[in-house]
Amino acid sequence: IIVSFNHCCFSNVHKIKTIVENGHGKDMIFDLQQLIHSYKEELKTHLYRRIEVSQGFYDFYENRIKGDNKNLLEIKQTFTHPHNYHPIIAGSSIKGAIRTAILNFYANSAQYAHEILPENLLHYEHDVTKDIFQLLRISDTTTPSINQTINTRIAFSVNKKRNDMKGVIRLSVPLEFINEKTQFSCDMRLLQNHAEFPAPTDFPKDIATIAKLCNEYYLPKLQEELEELETHFKSSYVSDTRTLLQNKKTDMEAGIAFILRIGRYSTAHDKTFDKWRAIKTKKEQAATQSSTLWLLADDPKQRKDFLPF
Repeated sequence: IIVSFNHCCFSNVHKIKTIVENGHGKDMIFDLQQLIHSYKEELKTHLYRRIEVSQGFYDFYENRIKGDNKNLLEIKQTFTHPHNYHPIIAGSSIKGAIRTAILNFYANSAQYAHEILPENLLHYEHDVTKDIFQLLRISDTTTPSINQTINTRIAFSVNKKRNDMKGVIRLSVPLEFINEKTQFSCDMRLLQNHAEFPAPTDFPKDIATIAKLCNEYYLPKLQEELEELETHFKSSYVSDTRTLLQNKKTDMEAGIAFILRIGRYSTAHDKTFDKWRAIKTKKEQAATQSSTLWLLADDPKQRKDFLPF
């Protein structure tokens, strides 16, 4: 279990002072980590949050903290509310994913084929105060129930070559992630004073139209990914996702449910325009598909049963 502290009540403050005054760089950080590890039972009484860790990360941590490899043990933390420390999804992230889907519609339209920059597609040139997306207001997420707890885990983000999924992992990064099937709620509103902005006249006037454009952009990508990587993903994820899509098909067609892909580890394929996609690779060639994938793994040595971001 990883523990987070609101205030550090430590009986041997002088030891911390000695390490900080006499330590240097990474050695100082490593000494502090060992000190915290040795007093972990005392410090547990002051925790305000527990985070489950995968067995692979636990083994990795025990090896690093007890061995000679002075690893910084940095763990990338998920975004949390500054007051209650609950994991959240920023409204700006949701809005950014929606923006990509809508801009993709315009960029792929013959009417706007020569205007692929957002300021041109939306006619606001270089004056961002005229960007019509100001009308779309989305709050940060909250829990559907005040008593609901958002659970996270510590595992690894691993980088795999798309054409060699059974090969070795190229890079692994310890990180905290929100558990799958977690439910959030947020407030989404589309204001109606469109006439004040120099945007295309066919800009969405309601959430249902936005939902349709998001599904047109993200749904085929999700279905292609499930087909391509089915044998490498956890089988339960694949079956559960396909069942969910089937159950929500009517709602998606009606514009009351839609798909988004959010997060830094989603590929460039899900952040670029379909007909204008040119992803730069190490070979200096523009490609329509990324050559590597970031996937979630319990252990950096595993070869299958991954989860996507």
